[in-house]
Amino acid sequence: MYRINDYVGYGITNAHDYRFNQHKREFVRRKADYEVLELFEFALGSGATDIERIIKRKFKPVSDIVGFVTESASMQHLDEILSMVNSVADKRLINKGEVNE
Repeated sequence: MYRINDYVGYGITNAHDYRFNQHKREFVRRKADYEVLELFEFALGSGATDIERIIKRKFKPVSDIVGFVTESASMQHLDEILSMVNSVADKRLINKGEVNE
């Protein structure tokens, strides 16, 4: 999960290092201000897929950056999104501020 400019970007991947590098290139290309907020692990991909679907239905997407066009929400919803994900994730791998770029 990222803070991108003034919104939250999220998504599912089974190769987070590779995906982070893709996102980072796009952020640099777009001159976007970003920060890694959280990284969660799910034992089953279906858990991640289910919560992503719920978040997409609940919050209107706000991004035009590749990778986040449908997986974004206003920053005002961050706490609620984190609460939703924390309730079903198996493990939190990264907490805000732990990523060295």
